[in-house]
Amino acid sequence: QISNLNLPVTLAPHLESTGSWLIEQLLESQVAWITPDSTSMLFEALTAGCHLGTLPLVSNGTRLARAHDLLAHDQWLTPFSDQSPNLPLTPPPYPLHETARCADELLARLF
Repeated sequence: QISNLNLPVTLAPHLESTGSWLIEQLLESQVAWITPDSTSMLFEALTAGCHLGTLPLVSNGTRLARAHDLLAHDQWLTPFSDQSPNLPLTPPPYPLHETARCADELLARLF
């Protein structure tokens, strides 16, 4: 149904996409709009350096919803309700690379 709307979007069915497709797309993008129902997706976009906007979903008080709200409070992302069409999304406060940070922490503890 989406493809019949002639929107300027690329559809990538998960069964036809490679394991690296998502990160490749995020690395090529300056802005990402996602739904906040996946911690992995939030951090993939932030790690890629995207200016991150989240589409509205009902907050249900879960740990994930609280993490989303904390990221918004700390200006890592912009919830859709806060977005003005005249303002760009807030860039991440600093580069995020959690795997490197975890590796550094592990090496520091081991050696």
